[in-house]
Amino acid sequence: AVVSTQSKQWYQRRVHGECVKILQPKMIKLAVLGLLNLSGALSKLACQTPVVCDPSLESDIYLGSSHFADETACETSCSIGHPSNPCKFFTFVPNAQDQVPNCYKMTQCNEMSDPITGSKSGAWSCDDDSIFCGAIGDIPEFDYKEDHRGPVIIMS
Repeated sequence: AVVSTQSKQWYQRRVHGECVKILQPKMIKLAVLGLLNLSGALSKLACQTPVVCDPSLESDIYLGSSHFADETACETSCSIGHPSNPCKFFTFVPNAQDQVPNCYKMTQCNEMSDPITGSKSGAWSCDDDSIFCGAIGDIPEFDYKEDHRGPVIIMS
């Protein structure tokens, strides 16, 4: 069967239009998924601790654990509901299987001696005076005349 150029173009546009209608919801879902993954990769904790907190399940500081998509969601789970939420610190462990907990909540932070690569910890808020010390005041200027104690002599 010979199809005229005009009807063929109409058919191609119509097929293309139907493909777009079919693909648009899938493309939107993929774009959203991509943005969520990108936001997880670029996320920065609001109050990250300089060490990884040890979420030992048998300790008296452990509150509970769950699985979250990224560290920001883990942080949010510890941050909401204060002051009635007892969570003060959390540790997020990346790349865990979906059914395995990757967000651990604690009442205090004990430094983990050998943290899992990529793990991050944070506090529920950097403004909580009960877990962070306030400013210690002005640091006095160094005065060589008052502070100099002379040379150190090492005798062997």
